[in-house]
Amino acid sequence: MGNTDYPGKILYGNYSAALTAHVEKHIDRLAAFDRTLIPVIPYLCAWQDPENVIWYEFAGRRFCDLMGCPATELADIFRKCIVERRVYEGLQASGPSAPAGAGEGLVAAVYKVQLPDGEVVWLKDQAVVTAFARDRIHVSSGCLTIVTREMEAEEALENTRHMLKEKARDLNLARKIQEENAARLAGAVKQVDAARKEAEKANKAKSEFLAVISHEIRNPMNGIVGTCDLIMAEDLSRQQAEYLEIFRSSALSLLGLINDILDFSKIEAGKLEFQEIAFDIRDVVEEVSDIFLEMISRKHLELVVDVDPEVPAQVIADPTRLRQVLINLISNALKFTRQGEIVIRVEPVRRENGVIELGFRVTDTGIGIAPEHFDYLFESFTQINGMETHEYGGTGLGLAICRQIVEMMNGTIGVDSYPGQGSTFYFKVPVRFKENSEANFGSGRALVAMENRSGRQALARLLGSWGMGVTACGSASLAVDRFLEAHGVSPYSLVMMDMGLPDIGDPEISEGLTSMIQSADLSIALTRMGKNEDLSRSVDLGFTRSMTKPVKQSIMKDVVQHVFGSAGRSKAASVKAPKKAPSFPSARVLLVEDNSINLKIGSKMLCMAGVAVDTAQNGLEAIEKVQKNDYDAVLMDIQMPHLDGIEASRVIRRQFSKIRLPIIAMSAHAGADHWKACLEAGINDYIRKPVSRNVLFTVLNRQIGPGRKLPVSQVSPQALPPSIHPAADTNVLEGLDIRAGLERLGGETQIYADILTDFCETYDGFHREMEALLGQSEFNRAADLSHSLKGASGNVSATALFESAKALELACRQKQKKDFLPLLAQVRSAYETVCRSAGRFCEQVRLQKSDEPKNASLSAPDDTNQDMAALLQSLMGSLNQCDPVLSETLVREMAPRIQNTWQKEMDQLTHAVKNYQFDDARKYVTMLIKKAGG
Repeated sequence: MGNTDYPGKILYGNYSAALTAHVEKHIDRLAAFDRTLIPVIPYLCAWQDPENVIWYEFAGRRFCDLMGCPATELADIFRKCIVERRVYEGLQASGPSAPAGAGEGLVAAVYKVQLPDGEVVWLKDQAVVTAFARDRIHVSSGCLTIVTREMEAEEALENTRHMLKEKARDLNLARKIQEENAARLAGAVKQVDAARKEAEKANKAKSEFLAVISHEIRNPMNGIVGTCDLIMAEDLSRQQAEYLEIFRSSALSLLGLINDILDFSKIEAGKLEFQEIAFDIRDVVEEVSDIFLEMISRKHLELVVDVDPEVPAQVIADPTRLRQVLINLISNALKFTRQGEIVIRVEPVRRENGVIELGFRVTDTGIGIAPEHFDYLFESFTQINGMETHEYGGTGLGLAICRQIVEMMNGTIGVDSYPGQGSTFYFKVPVRFKENSEANFGSGRALVAMENRSGRQALARLLGSWGMGVTACGSASLAVDRFLEAHGVSPYSLVMMDMGLPDIGDPEISEGLTSMIQSADLSIALTRMGKNEDLSRSVDLGFTRSMTKPVKQSIMKDVVQHVFGSAGRSKAASVKAPKKAPSFPSARVLLVEDNSINLKIGSKMLCMAGVAVDTAQNGLEAIEKVQKNDYDAVLMDIQMPHLDGIEASRVIRRQFSKIRLPIIAMSAHAGADHWKACLEAGINDYIRKPVSRNVLFTVLNRQIGPGRKLPVSQVSPQALPPSIHPAADTNVLEGLDIRAGLERLGGETQIYADILTDFCETYDGFHREMEALLGQSEFNRAADLSHSLKGASGNVSATALFESAKALELACRQKQKKDFLPLLAQVRSAYETVCRSAGRFCEQVRLQKSDEPKNASLSAPDDTNQDMAALLQSLMGSLNQCDPVLSETLVREMAPRIQNTWQKEMDQLTHAVKNYQFDDARKYVTMLIKKAGG
C-alpha cells in the first residue's frame, strides 16, 4: 500500500483487513482497466458514516482529465460541479461476492455536471457499493460513461412532448371559439377516435382529419393577417407599426407552415383533386411572378420570366397545381438568394399526338446545394444539415409536396446545384394543347438594352419569334452606339430600355438617347416595381410606353401589334372597319361606379352595343336598384365609398343566384387574392381597369348567355378626324393615346371630346385638394383621391398620367412622405399636358364638325323649332327615366340646331346632363320648351 498516486484515508487509517484487501484488489483492477481503450472512466471512492464525506482511493487519468484537476482535489470539485443527480437503483442486500462481514449492492445513477471550463456533460454511473459495518465505511467501485448526447435527446424529446401538449391545448381552445365549425370538428374527432382503434389505419386517419379541418384552421389565421393589414392602414406610431409587422409576419409564417402540413396531409389521404381546363401557361407564370415582385424588389434581385415562343398559347391541365409547384420553387429560390437573379423558364420538350411535355426551370444565384443531398432533398420533413441553411427556416415539406403533385401529373422533378453557385429546380409535365396562331410583325428592327443577361436574352428571343431583327446590349452607351451605327441605313423601329441601367444618366450620351427614342415608332421603358425614379426618368427621356419588369408577354404582344400590326402591315391597314352594332333592347345592365368619368365611359360603351343602362354610384344604391328592378347583369366597381363592391355583391347574392343575376367585378387590381375575394363574395367574372371595350363585350357575351351576342368591333381609321389620323404626328397630342381612347368608345370622336372636357373640369382642383390632405396627414383620403384620378385617367387613355397617379397613390398608402411632393409635381405636369392635348383634340373635332355640310331643312326657323320641341320632349322623357346615355345623345343632337338666343340655357342644360344633375336639367328643358313654343 505504498502507492502514493492515490492517497486516501483508508490506506493510512486503522481499518479492518477485509476493507484493506477489498480496496487493494479493486485499485489494481481499475488501474489496469484505466489503461485500456474502452471509453469509460473507472473510479473507486469511499465515505464514512459519521463524516459522510466522499474521498477517492482511485481516480484514474480519464476522471482527472475530465474534471481538469489532480486526484487530491477531485472529491470537492466533482461535488461542486454536479448540477443534477438521478438515482435509478439503491443499495441492495448482501450478495455472495461480498467480503466477510460486508454488505454489497448495486447502484445506477446519472449526473449532470458542469465542467470547470463551462461545458455541460452527462455521466452515467454504474457501480458496486460494499458496506463494511465494523469500519462504518462504504466503498463504491464502478465506471462512469459519458451519455451527453442521449440525455440531451431525452430532454429534447421531453420538451417536444411538452410543447405538443401545449399546442394541443391551444388547438382545443381555437376549436371551441369556432362555434360554427363545432359540428365538423365533432365529426373529425369521431373519425380520429375510430381510426385510433384500428392501428393499421392510423396514418391515413390522421391525414384525413387534417385535410377536413384545413379550411377551419386557415380561416382564423387569415382573419389575424387581415386584421393586421386593416390596423396597419391606420395612422400608427413607428413602434406600433413595428409590433404589428412582427405580429403579421409571424402569423404569415404560421399560416405557411399550416398550409404545407395540410397540403401534405391531403396528398397522403388521397384527397388532392386535379382538374382539366384550358388556360394560357403564360398567364399562370406571370401571375405567380406578380406574387413575388414586392419581395424581389425589397431584396434588390432581378426576376426574369422567359416563356419560349414555341410554348402553346392554350394548354389543358390543372393551372392551380402548376401554380402551387411554381410558388413553392420560387419561394425556395427567393429564400436562399441574397443577390443576383431568379429566372423562370418554360420551354417545350417534345410533342406527339396532341400532347406536349413542358419543361419548367427555376434558376437562382443563391447558396446552392451539395450533390450528396440530392437523393433525399424531395423527402418529407427533410432539410439540409448545417447552420447555414437552418437560419432560413421552413418545414421541409414544400419540395415533398412539389414532387407528389408533379408525379401525380405523370411528370418528373429534379435539381442541379453546387454550393455557392446557385440552384436550378426543374420539372416536366405532359399536357394536352391547342396550336398557336403565330404572330408576325414583319421585318422591323428592335433594339433591347438591359444589364441583366437573362432578361436581355428572353426579350430578344421573344421579339425574334415575331419576325423582328433584334440587337441586344447591356448598357445605355452601347445602345446609343448601335443606334448611331444603324441610323440612316436600317433604323430601329422599336426601342426597349431598362431604366435601371447604370449609365442611363450619363450626360455624354443624353443627346444620343433622346434621338434614338424620338426616331423609334415605339419606345418602351422597362421599370422596376416601386422605383418611382424609373418612371420619372422614362417621362423625362420621352418614352411613349412603360412596362414593369418582368415584362408580360401578352401585354407586350398587344402593344407591339397595336403599333406594327400583323405581318408588317401599315397602321391604318391593320385596323378593320367596324361592324354595325345591333340593338339589344331586352338586355338591361346596372353599372355601379363612383367615378363620374368612368361611369360616363362605361355607359357609352354599353349604349353602343344596344344595352339599356342603369347606373348607381355606390354599393348601397346598387342594392336598392337591384331589389326594385330586373337586370340581366351587374357591372360592379370594387373600390367605392359607403359600401364597396365586395360587400354589396355579398348582399345581392343572398337574394339572387349566380345564374339569375351575373355580377361582373371591375377593378384596377389583378392579384390572385383580389380575385379570390370576389369569388367568395359570389361574383361571376372580373374585368381589369381601365376597361377595354372588347374585353367588356367578351365578358358580357360569356355571362349574359346564348341569344345575346354583343359586338366586339374595332375603330375604323375613317372615324378619326383627318388631323388626328393614326399616321399623324402623335407628339401633337402628347399624354393621350387617342387611338386607344377612341377604340374604347367605338370611334365616337365627339363623345371622346366631351369626356375629355369633363375629365379636365372634374380634376381641375385635384392638386389643391391633395396638398391640403397631405398637409393634414390625411394619407388614406389622399390615396383614395389619387385612386380616383388614376381610374379616370386610365379610362380616357391618359397613360403617363395614369402611371404617375398610380405611383402617387402607392406612396400615400405607404406613407412615403419624401416622395409626396415630387410625385404630386409629376402628376400635375402630366395632368396639364393632358388638358392641353385634350383642348387641341376638342378644337380639331369642332373644326371638323364645322366643315360638314348642314342639312338644308334646318334653315327654316319653323321647322327648326318643331324639331327642337320634339327633341326636348324626348329629352324630358329620358330625364324622367334617369337615363344618362339617351339624355346626352339627345343633347348632342340638339346642340347644332340651337338658336343663339337660347345658348345660355343650352350650356346650363349640357352641364347638368353631363354631371347627372337630372332635376336641374329638367328645369332647363322646361325653359327651352317654352322658348320653342312647345
